[in-house]
Amino acid sequence: MVANRRKRVLQTQLVWMVAALLVLTALGMLTPEFYFTISLIGFIAVLLLFAPVDTEPSWWFKARLVKVAGLLVFGYFVYQRILTVLS
Repeated sequence: MVANRRKRVLQTQLVWMVAALLVLTALGMLTPEFYFTISLIGFIAVLLLFAPVDTEPSWWFKARLVKVAGLLVFGYFVYQRILTVLS
């Protein structure tokens, strides 16, 4: 059961990232920062959708660490954008 949930999380995230890549490319808006941001939003949504109800599997802690790392990188992108606007 746990392996199935982890597999579904990874598959859903992969589909989200491929769809984001295709849509951003089709719209001519593909930049690394924008792709990362859209992928992070999808990752957080996937984690919310597949959150464990009863027990927390061991891989869930690692997924939360990835989420925190992604939010830190996103914060860095926002910081860089603010510096660009202010200068």
